[in-house]
Amino acid sequence: MNQATSACRKRTHALKGAVDLSAPVPPNIVWRAVHDYPAHASGRSPNHPDPRLTQRRVAISAGALHPCGLTVEYPMLDTTSPAYAVGQLWRCRGRTATEMPLVLINQIDVHPHGGQILHVSISDIQVRHAGLPDGILDTLPHIPMIAQALERSAAEHVGNAAPNQDYLPGHAEWKAAFDAGNAGSFGIAVAEILHIVEGQLAKRDQLPN
Repeated sequence: MNQATSACRKRTHALKGAVDLSAPVPPNIVWRAVHDYPAHASGRSPNHPDPRLTQRRVAISAGALHPCGLTVEYPMLDTTSPAYAVGQLWRCRGRTATEMPLVLINQIDVHPHGGQILHVSISDIQVRHAGLPDGILDTLPHIPMIAQALERSAAEHVGNAAPNQDYLPGHAEWKAAFDAGNAGSFGIAVAEILHIVEGQLAKRDQLPN
């Protein structure tokens, strides 16, 4: 067990996730939900005064995605935030002083139980990947997340752009799993998402050819 996995297990959170590494560069993040159930209303909060907000927890199985996938655990709060719109660009806190992820919202889905699912592309990243010529993955075409992922990333709205059409294949795969009750989305900070992706790539790159 590596340090990241050990640390996460000690935190005893409720969400497990993994990245599908079947492609040379992972275009899709697909979540397989084992359990999906609402908790009691969370009540009012400074950022979301609506008392109808509910907390949802989703347990995700890594084994259904990739046999050598890393499993980590995080909490997820699923709420509706009218501040977000398709085409928005959000600059987020990265893992280092030189990494400043840029999140582009390509599509917004409304969750049947309330809240929004943001389908984003993340660029300006520095994810190590030995399988690429320069050893760096700079863009993730499709990531499904909820508003809290941006709120936990000190995100700043920096402009607008046309959606990145490269997200479509990943979204289609995610949507099929979601409609079957087998998909969720990230509620953790963008920096933590990148850490997971990098860890997955490192494990795959160590496999014998």
